[in-house]
Amino acid sequence: MLSEKDIFIGEKIPTHRGGILTILYRITDESNRKRYVCECSICSSDKELWPLGSINAPKYNLTHGNIPCGCAVNPKWKEFQWEVKVKRETEKRGYIFSGWVNGEFKGDKTKLLMHNPETGNTWNTLSAGKFIAGQGDPKTKHHLKQRKSDQHYRELFESSGKFPEGTIFERDNINKDKFDCY
Repeated sequence: MLSEKDIFIGEKIPTHRGGILTILYRITDESNRKRYVCECSICSSDKELWPLGSINAPKYNLTHGNIPCGCAVNPKWKEFQWEVKVKRETEKRGYIFSGWVNGEFKGDKTKLLMHNPETGNTWNTLSAGKFIAGQGDPKTKHHLKQRKSDQHYRELFESSGKFPEGTIFERDNINKDKFDCY
């Protein structure tokens, strides 16, 4: 028979993304605190990112809406999970990931050692969070966002019929992606 302390095992808690956390068992961490190991109906299907035991939290957190998996509003990713995420993204893009800069892990601010075989560029200025959000090789960034000529935009504005004849268009001095007209 379960003791009073273990009645929480088997409980089901809804997550913010529509998943269900099932409380599997209780552990005691290295600081002698009790934590409950959970399984998420969504996250636990990815065994590499969420191996058994990686989704765990104190009872208080679980009963007060703090979700300890990827379904959280703002997930707290561990170092091994960032590494999995970065490696998956580098494979998609054809990059080579060599690790953290100076071996230092700083969450989403961790700088990555990266190489793009396509451009031959190697860099270490990109953070893990920005890489996962879509940033990449600084050499290709400039090729992707080449600014069209001022003449191109003048012709585009004039042909729209929305500006009176004689309107002058000049590129903004502060934000070079905007035009002033007068």
